[in-house]
Amino acid sequence: MNGQKVSLKIEDRAFRPNNYVWPFHENSLKVEPGLRQNPGY
Repeated sequence: MNGQKVSLKIEDRAFRPNNYVWPFHENSLKVEPGLRQNPGY
């Protein structure tokens, strides 16, 4: 817009600690008994 930078805010997001890791599949947990599910899943 006339050479000026325009910022558009879409939404606010909040991330909990378990949003940074993925859950292990149930089969992976059965095959590897020492593996523990990630917290929050």
